[in-house]
Amino acid sequence: MGKAEYKGVVIVLGLAAVCAASNLVYAAGDPREMGKYGDEVVDRVVSELNLTAEQRNEVKYESGRHAVKSKELQKALSDKRNELKAELEKPDTDKNAVDRIAQEVAQLQGQIVDERINSILIFKEILTPQQYETFYQRTKEAGERVR
Repeated sequence: MGKAEYKGVVIVLGLAAVCAASNLVYAAGDPREMGKYGDEVVDRVVSELNLTAEQRNEVKYESGRHAVKSKELQKALSDKRNELKAELEKPDTDKNAVDRIAQEVAQLQGQIVDERINSILIFKEILTPQQYETFYQRTKEAGERVR
């Protein structure tokens, strides 16, 4: 495996960890008002990681914020893919329109990757290295259980 392929695998694994983390916590609306399910998940994380009250609030907020933003971006991506499909199915397909929509799809995919990376970096700021390692392992295990 070449250096570029290895780097790609590492990035994909990191993104998978963030996906698993966002599966642990789901919020609708204001991230500060996650509701009972989100509070239960955060309470489990807090107890296992021995988070301070400030860390708990930051984890709760970031988890909710990330879930809401990810949901918005996934919806926009789905809509844009449908738009692309509709354009491609036209008998008189406009190549310029296809190119424009394809660029918008790529931009949304990039925003999704950026959001996942940003969330990882925020969690790394909130948690100590040891807490983050435990958090990473738990989200990785959760992702494996989902598959």
